[in-house]
Parts: sequence; C-alpha cells; structure tokens
Amino acid sequence: MEVGELSDKACETIRQRLFKEGMKCTKSQIRYKWDEVKRLHSFYHNKVLGAKVEVKDEKFWKRILKSRISKKEYKDLIHGPPKDLEHLDFIFGNKIAVESYEKENQERESAESSRDVLTVDLERVTHDAKRFSEQLKMAEDTNKRLQECNSSLQQQNSNLQADASKSGETISKLQKEKSAMMETMAIMRESNSSMGNQLESYRIVQAPRMINEFSPLRTSLSTQFSTFLHQSFRAVSDGCGARTERPA
Repeated sequence: MEVGELSDKACETIRQRLFKEGMKCTKSQIRYKWDEVKRLHSFYHNKVLGAKVEVKDEKFWKRILKSRISKKEYKDLIHGPPKDLEHLDFIFGNKIAVESYEKENQERESAESSRDVLTVDLERVTHDAKRFSEQLKMAEDTNKRLQECNSSLQQQNSNLQADASKSGETISKLQKEKSAMMETMAIMRESNSSMGNQLESYRIVQAPRMINEFSPLRTSLSTQFSTFLHQSFRAVSDGCGARTERPA
C-alpha cells in the first residue's frame, strides 16, 4: 500500500472511534473526507509552496484557486497553511512537503534571528539617538550661553562706545577751554609786556624829575633833623652841669 492510502482496516478503526464519540458515518464518507484532506494537502505543497513567485498577491490566489475559492478550507490558505500541517505531512508522507515545511521553519528561525539582530541594532540606534539628542541639547545650551555672552559683550561695547563718545566730547571741550586759556595768557603776556614797557618808560622819564623834586625836601629835612639833634644834645649837657653844681 502506498503512503497516504487508507486501508479498509484503518477506515473501520476510524469509523468505530467516531461512533464512540457520537458521530455516525459510513466508510465511504470517511474515505471521501480522507481524499479531500489529501487533495488539500497536496494542493498546498504543490501549488502554494511550490509556486515560483516572490509575492503571493491577490492575482496569484485568484489564478491558483479558481473554482476552489468557494471552499472555505482552500480560501483559508490565503491566511496560512492547513490546520495540523505537521500531522498531515506525517500521515501522507510527502517528502517535498516535509522539506518545504523544514524550509519554512528555517526561514522563520532566520527571520527571528534577523529580528533579534535588528532589535539589537534598533536599541543601539535608539541609544545613539538619545545620546545625540543629549549632545544636541548641550550644544543648544552652549549656543544659548554664547548668544547671551555675545549680547552682553555687545552691550558692553555699546557702553564703551558711549563712554568714548562722552570722553571725546569732554576732551574736545577741554581743548576748546585750553585754546581759550592760551589766548587769554597770550593777551595777558602782551598786557604784561606793555605794562613793563610803561614802567620802564616811567622809570627812565619820571624818576629823575621826582629826584629833583624831592632833593630840596630831603636837604631841608636833613637840616632840621641836625638842628633838632644839636638842640637835644645841648639840653642834655646843660642838665648834667646843673646837677654837678648843686652839692652842699
């Protein structure tokens, strides 16, 4: 008997087990259902898994299902393999199906491994993004502080420029005052020189005249002073002689 064939003995055993479970069915019904499941199993492996297409889209399913689209078990293949596929592969002994199933497992394991690797990569990227975000925030804070320092420096520069402008105005004012003082001093020097010239002229012209005017007065005063001294000394002498003649 070929693998996947249902013998009479096996069919009877199945019927009896179903009967014990409260389901009455004939051998013909069991064989019919057996063949239906076998055809579904074969269709899945040959038409679905065996199809050499990369993408199983809506056109693909319409093309392979055709009239079977009305049957629920075939329509459900769009969403996944038949129920209990492992048991069906074991019962019907389809070597291609087993290899295909193993290939699916390998692909699934590979996908899971790739997913783990991608998860690690994603975590690393997330960590790097977080670190970059922190560095960016630090850079923004530094830039903000630099802008504040720049604003402060600009304000100080404005203040210095204002002070320099005031100092310039003060210096200009002082220079004007200095110029005015220099002019005043020049005028005073000219006036002083003129006064010196006048004094010198007065000394040269007026001094001899004044000497001539005061010379008689000085002679008269000298004469009178000499006379006064002579009289004073004479009076003193007379007084001294009188005291000398008085003794008893």
